[in-house]
Amino acid sequence: MFVVPVILKRWKMNPVEFDSVLNRSFLAWIWGYKEVVMSFVPPSTNHVKATPCPDELSDLAKTNPTEIDRWVVNQFLDFVDYSGDFFDNLNATSSDYRQGRMIFLHLDAADMVGHSFKPDSHEYTEVLRNLDNVVFQVYHKLTAKSRGTDSRIAYILTSDHGMTEWGSHGAGSFHETVTPLLIWGSGIVGPVEIETNVNDLSEDKIDMYGLPVHNYGRLRREIQQADLCPLMASLLGIPIPVNSIGQVPVEFLKIPEYDKAKLTRANWLQIYGQLKIKYSEKKKSHFSILFREFPSLKMSDINNMENVCESLISSGKYHEAIQKYKHLTSLALNGLNYYHKYDRLYLGFCVSSTFCLWSLVILCRLFNRSDHVECRNYPSYLNSFYWTLINCIVIGFGLLVLTFANSWSLGPTVYQLVPLILVLSLNYSRTRRKQLLTMINYLWNGLFAKDYRVSSLYTICSITFASICLLEMLIWGFFHRYLLSLACLLFALWPYIDDSFRPHEKSILSLWHISCCGLGIFPLLPAIGSNMCPTIVFITGLILTPMSIISFRFVSSSQNHLFIWLGYLFGFVICLSSFAVYAMSFSVIRTGILKIFIHIFSWSVIILLPVSVILLVPTRLGPRMIGWTIVYLVPLLLMSTYYEVSFFAVFAVVTYLWFYIETKTLILKDNIRVWDLQTSTDDSIHSAIQNQYSYSESPLNLKRFRQSLFFIFLLIIGFFGTGNIASINSFDPRSTFCFTTILNPALMAILLLIKIMCPMLFLGVIYAAIQLHNGNYSSSVNNQKSKRGYHSILAQTGVTAVLSNLIAIHFFVWLKDEGSWLDIGTSISHYVIAMSISLAGFLFTLLGKEMLSFSVSSNIRQKLLKVSNKHV
Repeated sequence: MFVVPVILKRWKMNPVEFDSVLNRSFLAWIWGYKEVVMSFVPPSTNHVKATPCPDELSDLAKTNPTEIDRWVVNQFLDFVDYSGDFFDNLNATSSDYRQGRMIFLHLDAADMVGHSFKPDSHEYTEVLRNLDNVVFQVYHKLTAKSRGTDSRIAYILTSDHGMTEWGSHGAGSFHETVTPLLIWGSGIVGPVEIETNVNDLSEDKIDMYGLPVHNYGRLRREIQQADLCPLMASLLGIPIPVNSIGQVPVEFLKIPEYDKAKLTRANWLQIYGQLKIKYSEKKKSHFSILFREFPSLKMSDINNMENVCESLISSGKYHEAIQKYKHLTSLALNGLNYYHKYDRLYLGFCVSSTFCLWSLVILCRLFNRSDHVECRNYPSYLNSFYWTLINCIVIGFGLLVLTFANSWSLGPTVYQLVPLILVLSLNYSRTRRKQLLTMINYLWNGLFAKDYRVSSLYTICSITFASICLLEMLIWGFFHRYLLSLACLLFALWPYIDDSFRPHEKSILSLWHISCCGLGIFPLLPAIGSNMCPTIVFITGLILTPMSIISFRFVSSSQNHLFIWLGYLFGFVICLSSFAVYAMSFSVIRTGILKIFIHIFSWSVIILLPVSVILLVPTRLGPRMIGWTIVYLVPLLLMSTYYEVSFFAVFAVVTYLWFYIETKTLILKDNIRVWDLQTSTDDSIHSAIQNQYSYSESPLNLKRFRQSLFFIFLLIIGFFGTGNIASINSFDPRSTFCFTTILNPALMAILLLIKIMCPMLFLGVIYAAIQLHNGNYSSSVNNQKSKRGYHSILAQTGVTAVLSNLIAIHFFVWLKDEGSWLDIGTSISHYVIAMSISLAGFLFTLLGKEMLSFSVSSNIRQKLLKVSNKHV
């Protein structure tokens, strides 16, 4: 995951220290986009001179996006005209064997315009025309300046990635991984003509990439991008950087066969050096009798293989020596991969065991926290020899892990010790063993009791089967979005599966079916980032404007005129936000004075709206829920490019219906509406609700399980319902135009995070409201109800943690460490998301509680009361 550490370091330096061709060269110059250029500059060095472009050239709203490329080329042309450093003393070397000159021109306009306006746009075509022109200027200038000198110049023109038709990259498709590579100049072989007839060179002949089999009648060669590093090192006459895993393409070089053999030998030794380090690390951290060496390339056979290659070179059989060294290099790369994955199965077992044992610990602690479950008196076999033997085995294995801890990194050591600690926590005392056996016995008798009613057993089996299907659909929906639509259909049918969740009103049930089915439509639509339609955003915003005003009037009391006028103000803000998004889609406005006013408005809104809710919205449930809904709607609206706002609206309807159905059994005194309950003081809630659920009921009840399952479902839908908006692969820079048009990765990452968090923070508010009405927490921290409420939050989080552990085990098994960077990063992000679900549930519940109950005036009154009581 290269992007995360880069952002954390503010894109000023490379996140990983590694050797490079720039480090090895005698002098190097770099011009280009600031965030990229500065990442290539080694720390504390003077031989690499970097000149980043000004920030104003990174403005994506410019009418002429080619200015950044023109600036780079003009800087280079001025350097060649007025500086003699490049052509002076060309054969100079440093004390650490650095030699050669290198110039790196980073032409970023094509990438910027491709992301912002897509490759089929008119702007992108203009960038390509300009790119042809500036490359010719560079070549012409160097050719003219190098006449009469002993300079030998090689040119490499390439790209780090391709791009899809919707302006993304990073996945494994041909459009994203196949890039152009043009190499010519000193030391490079010329083109090879294809000896065939004209019919075989027709445009209908294409290869596996969908490209013509020829390049204007010339042979097209293909290499891996990693091979560029040893190729450039060979052209400069410097050692191959130690971290390189590329193979030098000697067929590109116009040098004698003897030198090619020496180059492949140097490439083999460089890869072999990495293999020896990895081999030593693995052998040192394992018992010799259990260690299994890479079978295709054993260390004892390498000397004989090298002797064979050396003898081939000595006898003048250079071609055979080259092939032998290439074969050895390929084996060494396979060996690196083998040792890299050596402990994967064992560590995978440790991590999976940790998830299972941690879930068992949570269930055991939750179950035995219940007041009505009595621990049975088990006989003396709780203290038997077998339990002691298990403890001894666990402790002994832990000591073995600690013995090799100095050879392992911190991560693998922790992975091995954590399951041992969890086993001991379940087994180290008679009380813990009694709790574990009590839970198992209670669940067994509960499921298989003789007097168990058939209807109840049928309900339990139906809910269990539906829950497993829903979880599996959510898990596979990470990869196949249409499965999220099927999950929404199952979600719509849940009232028929669980009778306790079925509303009495047919209108509510019908609305639940319609809204859940509507929510299931969005995963079938193209992912956000593939298209842009500000008209849809504008129309949706206009529709939501009167709906927000009506919602404010519905939950307000007739005496609170300030709150009603606040509803009109919020509706006006939604309308202006819709206009801002639509206006920024026109290039005339993006480059005019109105852009500044839109930026000021956008930043002011996301700051002032939460403050206005805290200060002006009364601490009653309905107004607070509606107020925070608008707070999260407006930023999402300002950063929408397609149907995000429509999705949020339907998502909000489903979430509100969930809240209504979960709280339908509450009986309120004096015909008080649910929306009118005070959230700032807990006494008013408990006095208004007559049939609170008992705190002594088992934490493992059906209601708690259903709420955790629904929370996970809505959390995943909110995250992936519009596509993987967390991925840079689908991030559209135009979504931030209402806030900034400058290409600032750190700022755009913050805005992207805000966009991601809006649906989830809104869900946290509703989830907290559900917990409030279940009696699951109290606003006051000084009474017994509050302590019980806090423990109830922990219990709900525990059930959520068990379900999230089941999801996390799936994604841990599917972790990748090879393939495209998007495949690797996506597998890691999915695993982290699954791991974070339980923590998100706990934090969102506490944060939502504060959002519903926090009041500046009540806090001031409480502090004044404490001061007065202290003086009294």
